[in-house]
Amino acid sequence: MLSRWYAATFEALTIPSFRILWGGSTFALLAFMMTRTVQSVVAFDLAGSSTAVGVVALGSGISMVFVGPIGGVFADRLSKRRVLLTGQSLIGFLFLVIGLLIVSDQLTIGLLVGLTFLMGLCFAFIGPTRQAYVGELVPRELLPNAVALSQLSMAFARVASPLVAGVLIAWSFSGTGGTYLFMSSLFLLVVATLFRLPASEPSSSGKSVFGDLGAGLSHVRERPRLMLLVGSFILVTIVGQPFVTVLPALLEHELGQPTERIGLLFTVEAVGGLATGLAIAGMMRGAGAWRLMLSMGVLSGVSMIALAVAPSFVTVLLAMFIVGVGYTGFQVTNNALLMMEADPAYFGRVMSLMMLAWGGQGLTALPIGVLADRIGEREVLAMEGVVIIVITVAAWVVYGAVVRRAERAALEVDSEAGGAGGG
Repeated sequence: MLSRWYAATFEALTIPSFRILWGGSTFALLAFMMTRTVQSVVAFDLAGSSTAVGVVALGSGISMVFVGPIGGVFADRLSKRRVLLTGQSLIGFLFLVIGLLIVSDQLTIGLLVGLTFLMGLCFAFIGPTRQAYVGELVPRELLPNAVALSQLSMAFARVASPLVAGVLIAWSFSGTGGTYLFMSSLFLLVVATLFRLPASEPSSSGKSVFGDLGAGLSHVRERPRLMLLVGSFILVTIVGQPFVTVLPALLEHELGQPTERIGLLFTVEAVGGLATGLAIAGMMRGAGAWRLMLSMGVLSGVSMIALAVAPSFVTVLLAMFIVGVGYTGFQVTNNALLMMEADPAYFGRVMSLMMLAWGGQGLTALPIGVLADRIGEREVLAMEGVVIIVITVAAWVVYGAVVRRAERAALEVDSEAGGAGGG
């Protein structure tokens, strides 16, 4: 029983090239996820408000929203290994710059916003390219498992990142500046792994960049289930994930806890996500994956409401665990289904649309931070939870309609075929 679960869960790692990419991506995600903790603390310490935290998140959000789709076009046109080498080298350099500015006491909110804007530009290219590279390295029958394992590495990074970041921030020798320098050093390892991967040949459709972008959008519009996956992921992410903006203030204002304990909240959330990823990585096929995705979306909204009403730090930790279970389950199943619905030639462009979600959460983080400062952190969290539930239930209704329409179309085709045969 255990051996069957292990084989099904980690099947794609039997492919050496994917195993190398997966290992390097895990280090990259560890550094990236550490920014959730250290960036929030730095921004809050610089200005002392949730609005400031949202403004900093806005920097990367703007660039990812407006450049993300173009990043997907280049992921489909250029050598994927070269794009990853360039983008991840730049990310490591930007982390180094921020760390040095903190150590020299030269960092301001304005500089932090500008640098996160540049990081968002890099991630706009890295994100869709990495996912499209997975589709190039892994046979299609193993693709759902490979995508799930990619999400599993993200869940692992979410477990480790707040713990590592929290320790480094609290350690007087390193502090927030040393944390950024450590994150920069991780990207040296990431870049080193890329040289062990096979070269990825560039391809061209003969169209312009915007022509390829239009073709990618048409590809999504022509496939109702694919469009539903993209739309539901974007909406749930841009509504739900900015909840991290209000966590520092929730700790200090509502619970009487130091903001540095945000690392513990993220760790507990990530443990829930990691456990969920391990449980469902081998369950990414068929209609059951759709039902699982939509159920996890509802759970994500319910957990946000639970976080809003939690009366103590201990109950907040429990709610954060459930947040991790719900959102990770939703994301893993959504991304695996999406790669199966999309044509391989469009992987980069389709995944770049998912980057709109990560960029969009940066845009919504600012109004959520402002709203929390005005009406309260608990009220904002409860509102986010209700909206997520509404979005997911609506997606469930639309999915049912799409399935019924497909079944009717199949019956009509069978009927016409039978009539032609009888004639």
